[in-house]
Parts: sequence; structure tokens; C-alpha cells
Amino acid sequence: MILRITLSSNAIITNGNGDALIDLDSDYNEYGLPYISAKRLKGMLKDSANELISMGQDINVSKLFGDENEEGIIKLSDANLKESLILEKLSSEFKTDIIKNSFSVILNQTSLDEFGVAKAGSLRRFRAYDKGLVFESEIEGNLEFQKDLELICLNLRYIGHKRTRGFGKVKCELIEGKNTEQKNGKSPNENDKMMIFTLLDDVIFTSLSGDENTVDTKGYLSASAIKGAFKKLGIEYSKPQNAYFYDGKNIFYPAPMNLKRYKYPDDETLEKNTNILKKLIVFNEKTEKSNDEKKSSIGGYICIENGVLNKAKISTINKTHVSLADKENMSLKELEKHKDDKEYKNKIFSYTALSKGQKFAIKLMYDEDFSKLDGKVLRLGKSANSQYGRVKISFESSNDKEVNFNGEFYLVAISPVLLRNEIGGFEPSFDALKSALKDIEECDLELKEIIISRYEKAQFYNNSYKCKTPQVMGFSIGSVFKVSGKLNDEFCMVGAQQEFGFGRLKAYASFNDLKLEKDQETKQTNEISSDELKIIEPALKNILKQDLEQRVFLSNEYKNYVIQDENYKKHGEIFSASELSRMQSIASTFETNKDFKTQFEDKYKDSAFYKKMQDKGLRLDKFDVAKHENEKYKSFYTDDIKNEIAKKVLISKIKYARKMLKKDEK
Repeated sequence: MILRITLSSNAIITNGNGDALIDLDSDYNEYGLPYISAKRLKGMLKDSANELISMGQDINVSKLFGDENEEGIIKLSDANLKESLILEKLSSEFKTDIIKNSFSVILNQTSLDEFGVAKAGSLRRFRAYDKGLVFESEIEGNLEFQKDLELICLNLRYIGHKRTRGFGKVKCELIEGKNTEQKNGKSPNENDKMMIFTLLDDVIFTSLSGDENTVDTKGYLSASAIKGAFKKLGIEYSKPQNAYFYDGKNIFYPAPMNLKRYKYPDDETLEKNTNILKKLIVFNEKTEKSNDEKKSSIGGYICIENGVLNKAKISTINKTHVSLADKENMSLKELEKHKDDKEYKNKIFSYTALSKGQKFAIKLMYDEDFSKLDGKVLRLGKSANSQYGRVKISFESSNDKEVNFNGEFYLVAISPVLLRNEIGGFEPSFDALKSALKDIEECDLELKEIIISRYEKAQFYNNSYKCKTPQVMGFSIGSVFKVSGKLNDEFCMVGAQQEFGFGRLKAYASFNDLKLEKDQETKQTNEISSDELKIIEPALKNILKQDLEQRVFLSNEYKNYVIQDENYKKHGEIFSASELSRMQSIASTFETNKDFKTQFEDKYKDSAFYKKMQDKGLRLDKFDVAKHENEKYKSFYTDDIKNEIAKKVLISKIKYARKMLKKDEK
């Protein structure tokens, strides 16, 4: 189902953001497009449901939206503009502020005292969404409650700030939507060796520690979360894997810790090798201390191909949320927790999430059948019921050739490695790893050396007791081990808790003579087709108008544009303040479809004011706006757009002349 929200008036949807110029700014995504967050939308629908209950309607609010004890059945996505997917492609061509201003208006507000005079310091500016914008949010839920949801949507009539002052009036309706779960044209087959996860929303995978109000995300999709999501669909994933960033060609795995580069190369070193910043140093942790030159780890996620190391730059986004203290809807447990009134405070918290649109992938190793998942949309990670977590699954074939390793090579941990010692306790040690490697079937591996390692805390779920286990220590992702023997694949799994994605290792033949390339950007520019341009034509014209106006007012032509002949100025013929004020009023009445000079002559030709202005050298030359147009979208500029900007140029120059006159008088 689709929840469609149409703005019947300007609306202020904000979490309190502002800056030096705007006190209260509306919410926008990273592309500058307005949206209504799923968290806010869920809260508004819940308020509407509670309002209906007070009117005598029988609605199970906790069942629909959840409470502290159970998850609600309603799952929402952000409400975006109807054409947002096409409009997002314009972000690489236009500044964010240009796109913002194309869908909003900036308004001023002040307070008056008892005499009707504006109070000092009371001027406030805020941004409001334009009337007529249409937002759509995908709703997942049990059809059993569809009638209740339709009633809740019908009752939701106002949203956002200043609802009692004419803002935020909306029309909400439920409509049948296109099914997001569509297959990609073909069914998975035995040649499809990669499972692709496309992020439809921003996704959060939190680490074990950190401030509860500031949540950072991991740079990959967690194996245990994928396993849990599959299980909800009735599919068992016996040995899950973390899904890592995929650029459409290669999967980028965690960088080995033994790959470093010079942090602060001295001038002499740079002179000898101008490419030193790209040079990789492969080192043994035991010998590193003998070199005084400081080095920094490559870090992040890498792909090595033909001796070239590429590093992925995974895109993340930070979002701030406000949790309102609602005493009336608090449970008894929450009320007991907050006995003191001072504790009822709104909370501000922020999430750093993996940006939507990116792809992550798993290279399938086993003969498990996942064909039922093709085209499925899962919800993964934190806050997956609202605003975050939608991921779509597809399959692709892999062009990788079979790889065999013989002799000495390296194993790198691409998930935490949990090992048990002789008495069954968890212990990340040389002996425990050596023993675990010997247990790998159809392999004959012997641990030679731990090149570099770090330790980290890990936690997993105990199915028997239905709870999380205490935290245990294991080898961190990126730890490097030197081994000898034979391995018939580039991946293997060792240690405990493999059913939760732990213990996965990737083999590398060597790290010598690698060339470091610059980071690979994850965002790609997408061309917009002619059909798509027709769909967004009204919005595109608004964006082009804002862009053209900025181009014009920053141009040298604008700086050199004058409304009075310079020869008259030299002889002291200066426009007076009253003349400029009257000229500004006249210019504001000019029709944009006619020549300004002709309009002035037709209306005031026989007046003394016209003669006086002519005697002082008034110029009403039309500004040439067309030369500043964006060549790519030239056909979308209308005469109305160009003439309106030309009119703004004239009025701004008259205002500037008035301002300079006042300055001279002082």
C-alpha cells in the first residue's frame, strides 16, 4: 500500500534545525529534496489513532504501532516526493540550496507590542514546503487492519509546526501501490554465485559499544541480521556471511591490517620517490618498531585486482531525531522510571547510517537454495520498522575464476574469529588458531605466524535460552595470519559460532608490489532520459529558474548593469529618493510578457514624472538573461522565467540606488 500525502497549504516539517540565516529550516535529504521521515509519520499516525479512540473508535494502537513489549505490524518508509528517484539524479548538476529553494518558500515573522510596533529581536525566518507537493510512503502491514488504517489516515488533517496558524493542512489517502518486490527479469540459476543487497533506505548496523544517543553504523551488512531476516521468511541460512560493498564489478572486503602507507613522509623521501604517497608498506608487526617513520593503516574496504589495490569510499549519512516525552501514552513501567517531573524531557539522538542506493554483496559458497528470495524486500538493522532498513535482494553471476593456493600464503579475517582453547573457553591465541585450521575439511593448513592481529569483543544469540550470550574475545576483522599448505578456494571458515557468520577468512597469495589507487566513489552520476524529463518538467522548471537567477545575480553583466546614463551622473543629475521609490513601485507592476521601456512610455509618457526621469537619463534596457542559461536544458526555459528574472534585476538595481543614496546622505 502507498500512503499519499498532499499538502493543501504550506507546511513546516522540521526537527528544529536552523542556521545563521534561517531560524527554523524544514527537513531535506542529502539531495536537497523535501521529505517526511518515517519516524515522524509513524508518530503522526499514532496521534491520529489516539484521537479516534477518544472519539469512541475501537482501534488497537499497540498492535498497529507497537509498544515496549511487542513490535507493531505497521512498517513505514520515508514519505518522499512522487518523482524523487528521478529528481535525485539532478543532484550532481545543481547545488543543494538551488533544489531546496525550488520546493519551498522562506517566510518572515515578528511579534508586536501593545502599540502595534515590532518587538526588538523578535524577527524570525522559517522555511516552509510549497503548497501542492505530493509525498508518498510505502506501508507494509497486515491487511486485516486496513480499514483502521484508512480511518486513521482520513483523520490526519494537519502535520508539522504552526498548525493553528494555517500551516500543515494535508489530505491523506491510502492507494494501491506498485509492488516493490519485483524480480530482475530472470530467476536465479546455478551460475548466479552472488547475492546482491540493494539499499532502498538508509541502513544502520550498530556496534556493541558507544553512546546510546549517538549511534554509528558498521560499513557492512551483518551476517546475523541477514540470517534472522531469512528465518522470518522461512529460509534457513546455515553459514551466513557479512555482505560487503559492491560497485557492480567487484566486492570490497575489509583491508588487511598489515597494509600501511607513510603518514608524514619527509621531503628527502618525497624527492626520491614522488609516488611515495601511493606506495604500500607490507610489514610484520614485530619489526615495525625498528623504523621511526610513522605509518597509517590503509583501513576501510579494498579490492585487489591485477596488482592494483582499489579502496571503496562507502557513503554514510547522519540524521538527527527528537524523541518527545509523552506522559499520557507512557506505560506504567515508564511512569515508574520517571517519577520526578524533571525527568520528562525530550531527547535528541542521531544516527549515522549507510546511505540508500548502495549495493552490498555476498559470494555464495554452498549449495543452499535462495531462489525464493529473488526480488524480495527485507528489513535489516536498527529502526527497521520506520525510516531505515529496507533492502532488496537480487542475484548476479560471478566472473571469478577458480583459485587454488599452494605453499605459503596469507589468511585475512573478514569477520571476527572466535576460537576455543583446550578447556573450551574462548581464547584468541596462536595455539587455538593452529588447532582450528587443522579442523578445516579437505584442507591441509599449518599456521606459520600471526603477522598482525587485534582483539575485539563479540556477542551472539543463544537459541536454547533465547537470549544474548556474554561478550567474548576474538581476533578482529583485518587480522592477518601466514599459513602454509593447500586451499582450494579463496575463502574458508574456522572456529566457533560459524552459524552466526563468525570465523570467515579470505586468502591472499601475496601483498608485495601493490599499487594503491585513489578511493572509489560510491555515488555515480545517472543520466536522465527524455521520458523522465517530461515527468519532472514542472519541478525541473522551478529548479532551472532558481539556478538561472543565481547565475544572473553572480555575473559580471549584472554588476555592470545600470539604470541611469553615466553622462548624466557626471553632471550631478542624481535620482532623488522619492523618484527611486516611485520608480520601484512602477517597475513592480510591469508585465513580464512586454518590453519594460514600452510599458513605462505607454502609461506615463504625458506625465511630468516621465519627462523628469528622461531628463536625468533613465535607462530601462532589458537584461539579457538568455546568455546565462544552462545549455543542457535550454529548451525548458520559458519566456516567463527569463522575463521575470529580468524584472527582478531592474528592481534590485533600483533598490541598490536607493540604498547608496541614503548612504551618501549620511
